[in-house]
Amino acid sequence: MGTGYLSVDVQQLANHASARYEDALICEALRSFLLFAGDVPAFAWGTMEWSTRWAKDWASALDCRVDEAVTARDVQAETAAVLATVAADYADADITCALTFDDIAAVNDFFVPWLTDSGQQAITVHPGGSPTMPDYAHGTPRPRIPRGDPGNPDDLKTRVSFASSDHAVNSPWVESRGAVTDRDMMFRTLGETPGRRRLLDFIRQNGGHVRQAERIVSQLGLASGRLPMEGFINEAATAWPGIIANRAELVNAVSAEWDERHADMSAQTTALTDYWSSPGAATAYLNHANRCITYYDVLRDQAAWLGGQGKNAAQAIDALQLAYARVGYDHIDNLITKLEAYLDAADSFTGSLDSPAKALAAALSAMAADMLASWREANDDAASALQIAQAAHDSAPDLGDATHRARPFPSERGLPGYGDVAGWKPNQG
Repeated sequence: MGTGYLSVDVQQLANHASARYEDALICEALRSFLLFAGDVPAFAWGTMEWSTRWAKDWASALDCRVDEAVTARDVQAETAAVLATVAADYADADITCALTFDDIAAVNDFFVPWLTDSGQQAITVHPGGSPTMPDYAHGTPRPRIPRGDPGNPDDLKTRVSFASSDHAVNSPWVESRGAVTDRDMMFRTLGETPGRRRLLDFIRQNGGHVRQAERIVSQLGLASGRLPMEGFINEAATAWPGIIANRAELVNAVSAEWDERHADMSAQTTALTDYWSSPGAATAYLNHANRCITYYDVLRDQAAWLGGQGKNAAQAIDALQLAYARVGYDHIDNLITKLEAYLDAADSFTGSLDSPAKALAAALSAMAADMLASWREANDDAASALQIAQAAHDSAPDLGDATHRARPFPSERGLPGYGDVAGWKPNQG
């Protein structure tokens, strides 16, 4: 595509190139942040029958979101490099693109540590040189839970701090003089959920009785099917749905930043058209910019979808934990009564143990039957709420249908004419 006659304000073109460089670095920061936010500890999924599948599906979908961020990054970097190179060649002078990142909304500054870690503040492009790409080399931010007040749990920065330490949530809590530490407070605020808290309360209060009853019934050969503690409670009690939900909220927050990228690029592109006109190049760039803006919409929706699925998973696990706790409390009085009757009969050496043993086994079976009903309901949720599907190309599990695999950048039609130098002419007035 030829550019024909073109009129452009070089400084405005350089400013727009700066914005695209900034977007490329923001995309890289969001890529890095997604890897951090989506790193759900393996233990958080529990050891239920579907836990491994959910964890794999989550990781697979996260990889797709990361790939999309890389695509957006590379497109923005190439766009910036082309515009800056053309401006430098046209002006026959160095063009310095300042990187200020001042258009990041305060509500979305949770990922700024991943953005500023490289310290890159400007990119200089020389006339006659090759297009200059940003420097993506950076370290890994290490946010920590504050020593003082751990903060508002609804603040994204607080959620980031919690996520930075949640892999150690199963390590012993350190308390000073009996006081709850900041770390404890954070974990209990963001890590604990109603279902998990209730189930652990049941285990602390009554786990010993249930385990004792299960040992007796198993030793007598009266165990039938899965037992309450061994077959249901233990595998759910290891899960931390609060950790999953917290990280899902962070992934969902990335969606809002993609929306900001859309809004900023839309406004910047509209402003640029006031200083750039041509029969071909300006229109070609506008078409390209619109594809970039549309792709941000795709990334926004994809991140929101994954964050939503993570919250669905957390809610499903927490609901199962709560259901197990309720079943346990509903049956525990009867179970303890039957356990005491059996132990009394065993101590007396006079009565038959057959009837008390069968009654104890029946009490365990009744509790297990109700837990099985709850388990089946949760297992059904694995196929509905999380939209589990089989990927047709390799029969591997996939979190969602094909529309949630990594989406490519919309194909360009024709040549990127906005990068053609021939025929450019300065706008002197």
